[in-house]
Amino acid sequence: MEVLTDNTDNILVMDNDEINSLLDSYKDLPKSNPQKALVSAQDAYEISGKNNFEEGKIRSLLLMGESFYALAEFELALKKFYEALAIALRLQNKKYEADVYHWLGNTNQSLSSYEAALEFYFKSLNLKKDLPDKLSESLTLNNIGIIYKLINNYPKSLEYYLISLELKEQYGDRKTVANTLNNIGLMYNTLGEYKKSNEYLFKSLKFIDKNNSIIDEANVLNNIGMNYKAVGNYGKALDYYNESLNLIKMTHSKDDEGNVLSNIGTIFSMLKNEEKAIEKFNECLEISRRIGNRKGEAFSLLNLGISYLALENYSKAKSYLKDSLKISSEINVKDIKMSALMYLSELYEKIPDIEAAFKYYKEYHELERYLNNAETQIKSKGLIVQYESEKNRREYEAAREKNIELEQMIQKLDALNEEKDHYISIISHDLRDPLSAIYGITDLILSEQDTTTKEELLEYIDSINKSSTKVLKILRQLLKINEIESGKLEVHPENLSLINLLKSTLEDYENRAADKKISLIFLPEKDYVIMGDKGSLSSVFSNLISNAVKYSPQGKNIYINTSYSEGYVQVEIKDEGPGLTIKDKEKIFEKFAKLSARPTGGEDSIGLGLSLVKRLVNLNNGKVWVESVQGEGAAFFVKLPGKEI
Repeated sequence: MEVLTDNTDNILVMDNDEINSLLDSYKDLPKSNPQKALVSAQDAYEISGKNNFEEGKIRSLLLMGESFYALAEFELALKKFYEALAIALRLQNKKYEADVYHWLGNTNQSLSSYEAALEFYFKSLNLKKDLPDKLSESLTLNNIGIIYKLINNYPKSLEYYLISLELKEQYGDRKTVANTLNNIGLMYNTLGEYKKSNEYLFKSLKFIDKNNSIIDEANVLNNIGMNYKAVGNYGKALDYYNESLNLIKMTHSKDDEGNVLSNIGTIFSMLKNEEKAIEKFNECLEISRRIGNRKGEAFSLLNLGISYLALENYSKAKSYLKDSLKISSEINVKDIKMSALMYLSELYEKIPDIEAAFKYYKEYHELERYLNNAETQIKSKGLIVQYESEKNRREYEAAREKNIELEQMIQKLDALNEEKDHYISIISHDLRDPLSAIYGITDLILSEQDTTTKEELLEYIDSINKSSTKVLKILRQLLKINEIESGKLEVHPENLSLINLLKSTLEDYENRAADKKISLIFLPEKDYVIMGDKGSLSSVFSNLISNAVKYSPQGKNIYINTSYSEGYVQVEIKDEGPGLTIKDKEKIFEKFAKLSARPTGGEDSIGLGLSLVKRLVNLNNGKVWVESVQGEGAAFFVKLPGKEI
């Protein structure tokens, strides 16, 4: 469809305030007469261009987009919205930017592009949270609820409807509250809870100002009719549809009139009164063609084809169904296209023309499979919804609830303060003792250097070495954790032999284990190749084996087992120590964790080793966890990407 334009030389001269007033008068025109709205918006755009009035250009482009949207020309609508967005971004006008994102969400929703629709709605929402118009914010929240309903995530849908309802009750009027109650009712209709659906719809009616919101009342009545139709009460359904239709005729809203006429036609069809159904479907078709609603036209043609098929008038049925198929294919409305294909297959089977029936059935089946696959991807992967929705939802809620954000910041500061205290404790206690020992020994050597024997000197040097080693170990762990948390630690993945890595680590602890008469039992049946950084993984297994030796009583065993499953190699390091309490297991991988168990040979522990293990395993795309019953030892598991040799 081309945009209709007048001769720009004949366009009136207006100032910017007059342009805004003109555009204000066009606000509702896309709903009642989208063709006229399109021409008017084009004129306003030209006048705004002559005035270099950028706000007028944005509003004019928005009006064009809304008009194309009303005409179901969604690709043309998207084009105009993107043009408006470019100007809004250049001007850094958050209000219009939010409005455009909202309409981009609406249009993508109509194209069944729910991922994109959610992305745009959340962009709009994140801008609106800082704007004074809370009613507009509630409308976007409401539309997010609609998207979640469309992808069958009803808890999320209800959550956003209720947030929208809360805002509307605080800042809005009865009309917007009624709209959200209506949407909640529609959600329960989709769930098949028709009684509960009607509860919300009747509540919605109570909030509607029947003098000023005739179209809203008509839509709710239509939805109540849908519930009665669903439970087979066609008489009541028809009553509500007719009541809705009478109200709509007072508003001249042809799009809504066509929708209700279609519903009435469907009731007559269910009552086997196809002649009356055809009469209503034809009225609907005429309206759709008059206002340029091609989707409504395709749906009316489909219904006419189905009715003539029921009357066994195969010639007319074929003509209507093929016209419906043609239009739905052109505007890419897949649900109508799929129905047209299905009924064409049924028609040709009855004629009979088996070859044509099979052709249409094949197309129907392929489209059905495509839609089912698309729906499955949306439901199962969760990524479509999660990408922008969850991230932006958290941002929105954090910004909207400043007190929660402040509380979180306080908690973080408390945590940092506590961590600082731990570091000070390490410096003042864990580092003080060995450094004091070094200082004392060196002072003793200096004061008694003339009388110190060689044997005594060697003992002093050995003590200094042990104390220095302890200091160095603590500093290395602190620096390593800092490197990881600051993102400065580099890992260099390579193919590693698991047996070689474990044997090398075990050799470092043979003497310490022997001192406590502990047996390190590692009897691998086969080797595995793991993909990881050699240095960091050596630290992982070194810490785990060191802990097993440290907390095992004398004369016990430590078992190291390996296994493979579905692309991952698993290492188990199991000891026969005191085991872990439930509270121990909850905090075992935290920094500075103090556990109930104590080293059995007087060894030192500052609570950093397992925290370091957790971070290093994560860096190597692995997983680490512990299984333990108090009194029965502990088993640590490390799972890493790898393969069998």
